[in-house]
Amino acid sequence: MKYSRTILILLIFTVLLSGCSALENMPKPPKVTTVPAETEIPLPSPTVSTAPQETAVSEPETEELTHEQTEIENAAPSHGMLIHVNRTEKEAFDPAEGTKRILSFSWDSVRVDSTENPTAAARITEELAALQDAWYTGNGSSEYDIYGYNDMLAAAEDNYSVFRDYGGELAECSATRYVTVLRADEEICIFLVDTYVFLGGVHGSYATEAICFDAKTGARLTISSLTADEQGLRTALLQEMLHLAEEDADGYYTDQLSLIEPSEYETAFSALMRDGSWYLDEDGFHLFSDLYELGPYATGITDFLIPYDRLTGLLDARWIPKAAETTAAARLMQLEELTENGIEIVDRVAVGDGGEACLIAFEGDARNVEICSAYFADRFYPDGEMFFCGQMRDCALQLSLLFPGDMPETMLRYRDAAGEHEYMITLSGKDGSIILVENR
Repeated sequence: MKYSRTILILLIFTVLLSGCSALENMPKPPKVTTVPAETEIPLPSPTVSTAPQETAVSEPETEELTHEQTEIENAAPSHGMLIHVNRTEKEAFDPAEGTKRILSFSWDSVRVDSTENPTAAARITEELAALQDAWYTGNGSSEYDIYGYNDMLAAAEDNYSVFRDYGGELAECSATRYVTVLRADEEICIFLVDTYVFLGGVHGSYATEAICFDAKTGARLTISSLTADEQGLRTALLQEMLHLAEEDADGYYTDQLSLIEPSEYETAFSALMRDGSWYLDEDGFHLFSDLYELGPYATGITDFLIPYDRLTGLLDARWIPKAAETTAAARLMQLEELTENGIEIVDRVAVGDGGEACLIAFEGDARNVEICSAYFADRFYPDGEMFFCGQMRDCALQLSLLFPGDMPETMLRYRDAAGEHEYMITLSGKDGSIILVENR
């Protein structure tokens, strides 16, 4: 799994950023390309063109030229789906004096663009928008499952009334929903939606939902969509989960399954084969529980990872991710370099208004390219996704970034045949230019 869901949710609310070591002590990769911070780079249109620019072409004189021209026109795009994740934050203060914050409320909205399947991308964007709208408006919120801004605000004001009348410590309510892109290749598009709600008490409540789409049609996927033998796949998944629990090689399941007896495993594990509790990532087929479903709060969500080779002949091959066959390099470039080498700028990511611009070119086949916010706690960790593209091949991404402090806050991640790579995007302490610093 790309991120540990439980660790991600808890660290967001507990990590302190003080006591960090100086950036200059971090190891730097060789031959770092820099871009002067003051360089102004014209921003491309936020809407990615779905067709090449028309140019005048003389009449071909030979059959070979006609064939070559056809190959160029039908060439595969240099990138996959382009996904933007934007965070919106709201807060409310006490109704009496307006000085004490009583509610923090935030959510991620997602936009999916695709030159290959624009209709599917629009359908995915629309469905995710509907889910986020329900989260904000509280459609379906109840006395025992409170969410939605207005319902959360009412609960926060009730908490404040108790504090005002009886004293004690004011419980600040909070609710947040994070979206993480796990995959977005030519076949499948998968999102993890993590939700955290705190209304007072010892701790908050969190939940995870996996949402899987067919990248070619935009339709939601179910287990029956993954195979021609649904019963065979379900039986294999159940047997693999039972094997993992019984083997318990590293003791993981001893605590995770403490709320159920071994005689109940088959029934409990079968229940995980429901919509929202499974996904397919680089490592295999994941099935996971809800909070309290198999174990206590302290153990969090239980995850079962089944390698793809255990499902041979049952899971359709199109859903298994294709590994990168070559290595890739990411480096900062000047606009003139891109123009000279014919490298296309396929998208842009803006972090705040009035940021400093830079261009990152990917040479080779880069997979699962991400731009994330990041925080420091012995090393840098991702903290919220802003951009994801399943494949970027010999093309460039434009960034507009803010650098509010001494520590970098933006991370670049991607995979290639050599594994996963992480770089912090920051400013040089020597000349103020933008640099990539390897995260180790």
